Amino acid sequence: GEVDEDKLADSVAGERTVYKRREKPREDDPFEQSNSAPAPLRIVVDVSASMYRFNGMDGRLRRLVDTSAMLLEAFGEQQARFDVSVYGHSGDSAKIGLVESGGVPKERRKRYRVLKAMEAHAQFCDSGDHTVEATQIALKDLEKQAKGAGALCVVISDANLERYWIDGKAFGKNFEPKGKLHAHFVMIASLGEQAAQLQRQMPKGHAHF
Repeated sequence: GEVDEDKLADSVAGERTVYKRREKPREDDPFEQSNSAPAPLRIVVDVSASMYRFNGMDGRLRRLVDTSAMLLEAFGEQQARFDVSVYGHSGDSAKIGLVESGGVPKERRKRYRVLKAMEAHAQFCDSGDHTVEATQIALKDLEKQAKGAGALCVVISDANLERYWIDGKAFGKNFEPKGKLHAHFVMIASLGEQAAQLQRQMPKGHAHF
């Protein structure tokens, strides 16, 4: 880098990150305000019985745990910028505390316990679905927490909502931007074209699979 400032050698070697565009943070980005309080971030995970039941078919519970491990690892080092909390939902409850606000464990063994709790709950909970209720509870909680730093809600679930007679368009209204409160729905598993169909019914850019 000191000699080859343009990183031509890295480019020839196949390093793709040299093509990343670098720019200053936008002044209107609420998550880039260094002087503001940590931005509330709520992660809502589906730990229902279906996640365990269908895990052998498509690995959805394993992928949910892997994704959660990645998020805990990443945001454990960003607690000055984000006030992270993680809640699950299943047939038992719409709000299952896994990581309380501001309490992302720094030790790996404690983060591992959170992941094992997710797996155990999915294995032994009653059948049923609280996706809608869990999302609405999370958004209400964030509205109370959100200040100048904005707030973000990420709901991770499968795309099998029609099984519980959940209308995609009605559910999608929960993810429409509300000021500095932003919400996204991440579908970690899908039976057939469920995820694609649901994505078309929800606000553009707020449903992912």
